[in-house]
Amino acid sequence: MLICGHPFAINMAFLRYSMDRLAPAAKKIADKLAKDFQSVLKEFQKAATERETNYDAHELEMSSSRTPEQQVLLEFKRQESTLLDALVHDQGAMIDDVSSNIESSHAATTQANSQLVKASNIQKSGSSLACFLLLIFGIVLIIVIIVVAA
Repeated sequence: MLICGHPFAINMAFLRYSMDRLAPAAKKIADKLAKDFQSVLKEFQKAATERETNYDAHELEMSSSRTPEQQVLLEFKRQESTLLDALVHDQGAMIDDVSSNIESSHAATTQANSQLVKASNIQKSGSSLACFLLLIFGIVLIIVIIVVAA
């Protein structure tokens, strides 16, 4: 049972404790996911470049024996490859944006945590003052009762 306290203060302390413990783990997981995605993206870009290089070398060997339809299809494949490379590049930019958002979310969470600590301290101060005033009022009331009774 709380005397001159409020259950909200206990909830705030628990919330602050939980956030302190969970924030580093969440950041660590987010960082690992971003790094993994970044490495997979780089591997994909490397594979796309190698594929295009191999495809171009093979194309030079076969270019003399191609029909016009085959050359049109080949040009279409080149355009597809260029489009795919552009999409991969755009996804890299999006990953950078996600990483930036993760960092800003972490900063906002840290700031919110400090605001919760301040609010908790203010609440503790207010409830301590209320207890002190209640104690003084009780003492004054006892003195008044003793004086009136005497």
